[in-house]
Amino acid sequence: MAQIFGGLRLSDVTEPHLLQLVKEQVQEGDTLEYKSAMYGQSDEEKREMLRDITSLANHRGGYLIIGISEDEDGTAVSVDGIEPDSHVDRIRSSCLHNIDKRIMGLEIEDVTLGSKKIVVIISVPESINAPHMVTFKGLNQFWKRHGRQKDKMTIDEIGQAFDKRLSGLSRLDRFLFTRKAEILENIGVQPFMVILSSPSYLRDEAVLDINDNKLRDLIVNPPRSVGTSNISCGIPYHTINGLRADNQLSIWR
Repeated sequence: MAQIFGGLRLSDVTEPHLLQLVKEQVQEGDTLEYKSAMYGQSDEEKREMLRDITSLANHRGGYLIIGISEDEDGTAVSVDGIEPDSHVDRIRSSCLHNIDKRIMGLEIEDVTLGSKKIVVIISVPESINAPHMVTFKGLNQFWKRHGRQKDKMTIDEIGQAFDKRLSGLSRLDRFLFTRKAEILENIGVQPFMVILSSPSYLRDEAVLDINDNKLRDLIVNPPRSVGTSNISCGIPYHTINGLRADNQLSIWR
């Protein structure tokens, strides 16, 4: 999923970040869509919202930004905002009740503008549980993003999406089985708790391989700059949050 806010948390996005989209003339694409107005309360507008969200999840994820106007080429031209209301709760509730499977990691935030209006941002992760189906009032539809457009998925596209999901789950099962076997071999007969976990969605974030020897050497022996010496972070070790090395104090001179 493309990053348009420099990797910021959605809750940290402010009006200047939105204005930057206009300044830099950021265009809509297969991972970004602008809406100048909020979806209405009619059944058809609710369906349209669900189609827009699932089409992103069934492709590569992306952002749906409501309150920004674009020109005919899909370029952001102004941050007008919309009137405040319980938009976030309404969108989240509709997604929870009318999409199958649920889109894990879906984030929805509103940004208050200086005008007191708001912009609603929907961040849709690339889902490993795709394809997601719109089920609103008896619908059974799969949609996918193609450039600036969305279309119903073909039978072949739906089949490929299910094959990709099953293949991914199979690879994950093999990885977890192998990793568990390695752990059990190393611990021998001593009591030990092994917890296996797997991601439910993907975001476009920087990822470092904790088994990369170059990375581990860099942590143990970081580069020195003028005025420093004897900097050491200690031996790297695994944690639930990744690789850490903080068991020795750095010495500055």
